[in-house]
Amino acid sequence: MAVFRDDFVDFEIADLNKDVTVTVTVGEGNLGGSSYDLNGEFIRDVDGDGIPVKIGTGNEMNGKKLRIVTTVTDSNARTNRTSIALKIENQGKRFNRTYIATVDEDNETAIFLTLITFR
Repeated sequence: MAVFRDDFVDFEIADLNKDVTVTVTVGEGNLGGSSYDLNGEFIRDVDGDGIPVKIGTGNEMNGKKLRIVTTVTDSNARTNRTSIALKIENQGKRFNRTYIATVDEDNETAIFLTLITFR
């Protein structure tokens, strides 16, 4: 059975002319990937982790909502803990948060849903 975690993040844009990037890193030695959509429209899928995704400039992102769905498979036989680290950046302003979920058995899935509102 899959485990679900969700969170809502408000990110204040520091510079409207600079890029906004989002990076999701899967932890605990597990495997995973993320899907990104902006205001309900698909942007891209990212297999693996730790890949910075340029979402747009601060001006393009202002007032929009980014949804990230990250699916993590517990492939580490030593633990049933799964985690992701979320990083949002814009011109030196950073937001970092780690999310943790524990599955019941090896090879189960954890799904992390993050909704980011840009202001």
